[in-house]
Amino acid sequence: MEEREVNKVRAVIINEKGQILIAKTQKGVYMLLGGKIDEGEQVEDALKREIKEESGIVITNEDIKGRFCKGIHYAHKIDKDTNEEYMKKTNTDFYLAYTDKPIDETKIVMTERERKRGQRPEYINISILRYQLEQQRNEAKSSREQRYAVELLGVLDRFKEYKRQQECITR
Repeated sequence: MEEREVNKVRAVIINEKGQILIAKTQKGVYMLLGGKIDEGEQVEDALKREIKEESGIVITNEDIKGRFCKGIHYAHKIDKDTNEEYMKKTNTDFYLAYTDKPIDETKIVMTERERKRGQRPEYINISILRYQLEQQRNEAKSSREQRYAVELLGVLDRFKEYKRQQECITR
């Protein structure tokens, strides 16, 4: 079976209040901002582009603190044009960024898929997000909604461990 690879980038963006910037759909599904890395595009450039498109926030290289984890997801798919089966491998790099810039709704450029979802960015307290994600995981209407919740809960755990390690280094 053919394997097709897609590279993505997502961001954990934290503001001065310690809130995280996420995307929430009209169904109440939470996701990190980010998306596909275009061919020839640098990861950090894709990250900045996706954040600007999905929140209207322009982040800088100084805001980006680096990659703190990587995820790999496999999915069995069927090509809509050829009706042939293939395995889709999605590599996702998760980056940490800090910014106090507010969401700018006037600069958001959503894809058709994001518009259909009713996706909107918002800052939310991390502990409230964790509670909401546990609800999303347990009450998901689809395997995709459940996967988003499980993935984001895992990323929050890795972020917490990353922060703990950084605190030890700076002491």
